[in-house]
Amino acid sequence: MKATIVRTFALACVLVVAACVYVYPRSYLRSDGVFLFGGSAGTAAAAACEGEIVMGFGNIDSGHDRTLSVRCFSDDAETIAAHRGELLDQLATQWHRGGLTVGWTRRGAMQTDGAWFVMLVVPVWLWITLALPWPLAWLLHRLRLRRRGRMGLCPGCGYDLRASTGRCSECGREIGAGVARRQTEGGGGGGGGGAPAPPGGYGTPPEPGTGAGPVPAP
Repeated sequence: MKATIVRTFALACVLVVAACVYVYPRSYLRSDGVFLFGGSAGTAAAAACEGEIVMGFGNIDSGHDRTLSVRCFSDDAETIAAHRGELLDQLATQWHRGGLTVGWTRRGAMQTDGAWFVMLVVPVWLWITLALPWPLAWLLHRLRLRRRGRMGLCPGCGYDLRASTGRCSECGREIGAGVARRQTEGGGGGGGGGAPAPPGGYGTPPEPGTGAGPVPAP
């Protein structure tokens, strides 16, 4: 279950990075976005504009009769950038750090009494920076597990499993079928794929007339 969650999260991060790579150059020409109208519950919106992802949400009544509705839009980047500037000017409180902008207010020309609105401006490069390390870490982890499996090592702790049967002698982890099969092909516990035993096994007397002594056991 845990492995499935981690794999799903890594895949989601890959999709985020791919979307950012596509959106970044396009956002300087066209601004694509989506409006989410929740009626009296409020309104939310997100759009890509000039290398940034602009998101806003608040309890402003959209005036839509339906409880929930979604509308996608695509407009000139300069037009959306102008609207973004107008919205930021109406936010009473703003916080800027490293290209990240957060603004919020309870008053403004666009709000009614008691309404609130929050706006978040995140550079596309920041989304990539936050999302890319997770799939890379998952990929390195999978490569490490595969390398340990080829070498006959425990996937969990890296302990040599050639002398272990069933479970790892170090951490108690169950040995997978693939590792066990490689152990058998490589000569089993302690064999490690070394030189094969002489005919008749170790410690057996030589054939008559050869003049050699018994073959010592390793």
